[in-house]
Amino acid sequence: MQPIKLIPLRDGRTERWSNGAENNAVVLTYDMTAVLAIWPDAVPSVAYERADGEKYAHACERDGAMLHIPLTLADTAVPGMCKVVVTMTNADGKANSTVYYGTVSQGIDTLGDTPDDPAQGIIEQVN
Repeated sequence: MQPIKLIPLRDGRTERWSNGAENNAVVLTYDMTAVLAIWPDAVPSVAYERADGEKYAHACERDGAMLHIPLTLADTAVPGMCKVVVTMTNADGKANSTVYYGTVSQGIDTLGDTPDDPAQGIIEQVN
């Protein structure tokens, strides 16, 4: 499934990452070109911190010099400021980390009410 929105991670900006329950619909992207020019053997890893302070290692996929970080339901469950830490580690064990901030403006537990059931006549028309 292709993501609905690709959001590049940028220094010095707080991005709006998600409106809520977008399971893999939003993918954060990180351009590793500058780091790979210095450390061609660097291996990326990602940590995520939700607005409620929960921290965990986050799955990511490498495509050449691009790193893709899909946001999941767990990542967008709590509205507020979130943090992504991208760490590049070379063969000598040296590491370089960069921190990015974004906001989740509506968590999955704060979505609107379930819509009313449609009138029976409408269902019959559709069938």
